[in-house]
Amino acid sequence: MNSEQESCSDWDESSTICETDANFRDTFCQNPEDSKLRVTRFYDTLADNDGNGKLGYCVHPRPITFSGEIEFFAEQPDLCQIFGIYQKHSYSRLYITRELFERFVRAYSIFPCIWEFVLPFHFQVREEIGHSPFRFRRLEVDLDGNPNAESFECAYSFRYVVLNQRDSLKEDNPDYDPWSVRQTAVYQQYQSSNGKMTFVLITPSDYTKECLDKAILRSRSTKKRLDAFALHRILISTLHENWSLYIRSLERLVKNQSDCVTLAEVQYDTDPHSSSSEFGINFLDRQRIKMLEDKILDLVVIFDSLLDTLSQLQRQCRRHCLGRLCENCKCAITIEGFKEQMHDTQVNLRRVKVLHKRTQSTAQLLSDFLEYQNARITLLNDKSLNSLMEKTRDENTKMRSLTERSTRDATAVKILTVITIIYLPITTVANFFSTQLIHVDESGKLSLVSESWWFLLITVPLTIITFLAWKYWLSSSIIKDQEQEKEKQLSNELINYDTPRKLNLGLQRSLYWIGRKLSAPRDRDRGRLASDIP
Repeated sequence: MNSEQESCSDWDESSTICETDANFRDTFCQNPEDSKLRVTRFYDTLADNDGNGKLGYCVHPRPITFSGEIEFFAEQPDLCQIFGIYQKHSYSRLYITRELFERFVRAYSIFPCIWEFVLPFHFQVREEIGHSPFRFRRLEVDLDGNPNAESFECAYSFRYVVLNQRDSLKEDNPDYDPWSVRQTAVYQQYQSSNGKMTFVLITPSDYTKECLDKAILRSRSTKKRLDAFALHRILISTLHENWSLYIRSLERLVKNQSDCVTLAEVQYDTDPHSSSSEFGINFLDRQRIKMLEDKILDLVVIFDSLLDTLSQLQRQCRRHCLGRLCENCKCAITIEGFKEQMHDTQVNLRRVKVLHKRTQSTAQLLSDFLEYQNARITLLNDKSLNSLMEKTRDENTKMRSLTERSTRDATAVKILTVITIIYLPITTVANFFSTQLIHVDESGKLSLVSESWWFLLITVPLTIITFLAWKYWLSSSIIKDQEQEKEKQLSNELINYDTPRKLNLGLQRSLYWIGRKLSAPRDRDRGRLASDIP
């Protein structure tokens, strides 16, 4: 037990308190009016006809909000006190202020290890599954070697699963999970001097609190001594109820995903009517399997932690039992109960590990299937590209034939143009002499009409105007094209201003270096010739 004392004493110099100083805003509420530290007291107040005390039962009518009230309850010689710290939901802060909790820790001399079990209840967006190991410390040692007369304290945490009663989300979310994993921390202190027992339950379920109250009342009604380890066994027994149902629901989900992947219809490349949209599974199924795998791994951590807690409680219960000297000894029943709970936990742990392997194999098969799907889609895309390339090749062949035909037509037009140019002077002269401006008499003499100068007066200016208009249109088109080209060059220069400058500088240096290399032999030859001249 010395090692246990040393391990807990190390907490006094650890950084856990510093971490709480940094994170207490996310763990404790800030408004004292929101503090809801509730207490249930069990004490001997009534006397029967024989003068024997009967167990009294009292629930504090209102939450504790002042430190003076904590001091009052700490001084009361009650047989048992149960304090409850609650929160609105599993993602919110605790309904107790930091100052009140620190005062409570000092008033009841709770070991610093308690902070390890308080920190996981901070405000969080997503549920975090952590492992808080079982903590046990002796407060005082009996000099006669009687472990049953020792004062001790212990703390542990466990998780349980409940239905979240959020059926309204099922319609909007096809992946709706009706189960929620909750956590509860338990602290227990026993003082051998007055037989007082103190429990601190952080966010317990109503069923857990009810079972603990009934167990204490039943024990005192039969005039039996309160057995702390028997109460711990009852506390932990409340969480075994739904684990089998939860694991069964996960097994059903994994089986559905496995059947979906195993029975998926695989399309072959020889099927001309198959497409990538006919596979029936996609990456969303891989995400679902990943979420299931995370939940299963969380269960492995939970059951490992629970198994360690049960083994520690069983060991401490066996150590504090005195055998025949133990008054109304029920330790054997308690130890057997712990053993049975450990067996159930081991069975659940084995089921979870097998389920995890099945999930991994399903995830691997789905990954292979998705890779095959991607490879098949790639193959179909390659075939489509090849088909498109063949169509493009056919179109290029057709365009080539059309181009050749157009070239032949252009050649024919060129020949006709040349022929037209050859016959143009003859046609022009013939047309001129066929007009009314030339008069041929009976003797065959040619003569011009006296008013023929009007023909020249109209034809020559009209020809000049036509030529000038064509010349203006041609020059304006050339100028417009030049302006557009200058604007494009200017924009390119503005965009690539630094790059050309660096390139030009590098080019100049390269040319200078090449010039030096080329001129070096020439300078040596000139020097040699100059030395040869007398």
